[in-house]
Amino acid sequence: MLESGYIKLYRSLTKWEWYDDMNTFKLFMHLLLTANYETVKWHGITVKKGQRVCSLPVLSKETRMSVQNLRTSLNKLKLTGEISDVATNNHRLITIENWGIYQNEEHENKGQLTGDQQTTNRQLTGDQQTTNRQLTAMEESNKKDNKDNKARRIKNARTHEESSSGAANRPPESVKKCFLTTVRLTDGEYDSLKKMYGETDTERLIEILEEYKVRTGKPYNSDYSAITKWVVKKLAYLKESEPKTNESKMINLDDFAEGPKI
Repeated sequence: MLESGYIKLYRSLTKWEWYDDMNTFKLFMHLLLTANYETVKWHGITVKKGQRVCSLPVLSKETRMSVQNLRTSLNKLKLTGEISDVATNNHRLITIENWGIYQNEEHENKGQLTGDQQTTNRQLTGDQQTTNRQLTAMEESNKKDNKDNKARRIKNARTHEESSSGAANRPPESVKKCFLTTVRLTDGEYDSLKKMYGETDTERLIEILEEYKVRTGKPYNSDYSAITKWVVKKLAYLKESEPKTNESKMINLDDFAEGPKI
């Protein structure tokens, strides 16, 4: 994470529509502070200025926000055109839209910014808010692409490499695959979850278990059993809480989780 340089904040930021939403404001400031200020290559992909490679568990650790609060705030920022993101099998590529406008690069030619001022926050004015509204059509297209990418990520999850030679001879339906980085399910188990809970909720169930396993390091003999026994209860609780407040309180997954079965 970047620790040198600085960003520029304008007083008009107080007029931004998410200024009074502390979770959304905090997340956007964090993204501005940690986004790339120059184009680099990472694991075969190009990460441009104003982009950040991360994952929900990593953002949760950096911001101390729950995965559910992060997801809610990310959706708000995408809704108003502040960011877009593309989810892959192992990470998210988050783009801060209009990065060139936000950092006011033309001021460098007037001597108002120095070479050390590599990043700067955009000036949030009424005109820029109008511009954000004009990007709605593009944002709708981005949201559809993101949804398609998430579906492909789940469908094309890499097959877990078994260490024993006998595992290679198992029928395909009994081979467990990695979904995200730690959750392991067979195709049959994944299809069963989709039939019971639908594709959207199945993805959320997998992300909830992923966040819990990354945070605690607890293994399960059957991730499918963990999902059907306690993760569904956690998701139901979160869904109940969502309409009541914009700031969902931090939920301790240990209240729902059963002990690991090794």
